[in-house]
Amino acid sequence: MHTNNQPAFTVVIGASAGGLNALTELVGQLNNDMDVAVFIVLHLSNTAIGDYLVQRLQSYTSLTCKKAVNDEKIQKGFIYIAQPNRHLLVKKDCVVIGQGAFENRWRPSIDVLSVPLPLLSTQEQ
Repeated sequence: MHTNNQPAFTVVIGASAGGLNALTELVGQLNNDMDVAVFIVLHLSNTAIGDYLVQRLQSYTSLTCKKAVNDEKIQKGFIYIAQPNRHLLVKKDCVVIGQGAFENRWRPSIDVLSVPLPLLSTQEQ
């Protein structure tokens, strides 16, 4: 069961550099009536484009777009975007940011973000 600020659903999305237009179209379909938190990893170079991506996506959605912060509580109505050169993970009700090894040549890595949430919950017990 979730509280008023915790989402009923968690959506993870990954894209390569060519997926930026698809991301803008997708977030344009999301609205505040949805009981969801969204997590996005975009495979790009290690340059600091995080702020650009937040601003770009924010102009297409009413959900709040932001760079994910370590130990941040997950809230519905937010789109959490991976920081450049940092892995983004979702564990129970909070965000985890890490600088682990590159995964399939990427950090942040879509593979790391897409580890099934039930598997993470089981491993923590």
